[in-house]
Amino acid sequence: MADKLPKKDAEQFGILVTCFEKKENKKGLKTAEALLKKHPRHAETMAMKGLICNNMGDKTAAHELCSKAAEIDPNSHLVWHVYGLLHKQEQRYDEAK
Repeated sequence: MADKLPKKDAEQFGILVTCFEKKENKKGLKTAEALLKKHPRHAETMAMKGLICNNMGDKTAAHELCSKAAEIDPNSHLVWHVYGLLHKQEQRYDEAK
């Protein structure tokens, strides 16, 4: 079972998503690491960290984080969406469906 975030940490997760959208990768990575320190099994944060790692060129860590997030919470729409974005960024469209 994945962790659920309290309100304050959920706001931090919103900041993480905004950092990804604005391509503020270093700030997003720090935010994700802080959230994962408090909630190490929060799959959505783990998946977002993977997406940011991919943007920073660490494709191995990106795939490890996203697959681990999918194992932790296989019912999360956001986790699977992020996994699809990861494949799309790598132009692996057959796996991004």
